[in-house]
Amino acid sequence: MLLGYLLVSLWALLISADFDVFLVVKTLPKLDSNHLSWQIVDPNRHECPDPAHTRLFDSKGDVSGNKLGIRCEPTYPPLVHPLGPCLWFDTSTPRDITLFEMHLSEMPKVHYTLYKNGNWEMIGLYGESAGHCAPAPWPAPVDPPNSQCGDYGLWRKFRCYTFYTADYINSYERGWHP
Repeated sequence: MLLGYLLVSLWALLISADFDVFLVVKTLPKLDSNHLSWQIVDPNRHECPDPAHTRLFDSKGDVSGNKLGIRCEPTYPPLVHPLGPCLWFDTSTPRDITLFEMHLSEMPKVHYTLYKNGNWEMIGLYGESAGHCAPAPWPAPVDPPNSQCGDYGLWRKFRCYTFYTADYINSYERGWHP
């Protein structure tokens, strides 16, 4: 186990691919409501991420077992916003998140949890580290806190430094089809 942890950590240092995590909100006019989800995006993109052609992960209260999605816990009570506990329109910095759990794939298992008091290290199910993430507004603190991309509002919440790429997570070959 320790050897595996060391090898993964060394690999992450040598081959860093990285990705950004965006909060995505789509207005559903017929239902007069919004749909909250998350998106994994290549950090080198300088245009709007394309939510219509990139995998969207639902915001969920439980992503254990085989349930794919993202679970987010805020510092404050989760009933602050009716759309979800980690939805902020007033700031681009996710400073109030205390736990961020990403279950992005079953085969192979890509399931990591970030803890604010753990310096946002990407901790796997068996205690292994796959890198770390940092709260990050999009695209920079001087720019607007969100971007409107068609029907989608996007807020960057994290930049993750890891050997995983957005393309790997969103891979067509691994079973996701737009």
